[in-house]
Amino acid sequence: MGKLEEIAKSCQDLENEFQTLSKKADEFEQTLKGYVPIEFEVDGIIKDYKDSVQHSDGLTSMKPSVVKLLDTASVKPTKAALEAAAKAVEEHVKEVTKARGDAAKKDAKLKASLDKFTTKMKSLEARIRKHDTVG
Repeated sequence: MGKLEEIAKSCQDLENEFQTLSKKADEFEQTLKGYVPIEFEVDGIIKDYKDSVQHSDGLTSMKPSVVKLLDTASVKPTKAALEAAAKAVEEHVKEVTKARGDAAKKDAKLKASLDKFTTKMKSLEARIRKHDTVG
């Protein structure tokens, strides 16, 4: 009877392990349902940058250095490339805010343009940083 009890215990252990793995697989499947590969989500960041600059109503223009970093991040979205792109976008916002911030305090239309530009650029930066941990 000792061998039979050992076999029954082994079967029960296997059943328990199967249930645990099955539960983990279900959780993993739920996680993957909302996943979109990074290559598809990072695509379009240059267009988003262009749109952000166009919505600045002439406050700034596209910077080739930022475009280059965004292009690198969209083609090869490594952690370093994404961080560099996000930092470039952040720096562009800082530069424009520093250069135009005082004038914007006195001119409501200028302030609205600056706010619109800043909001769009921060959204782009957040989108890039969202994927900073991937890759």
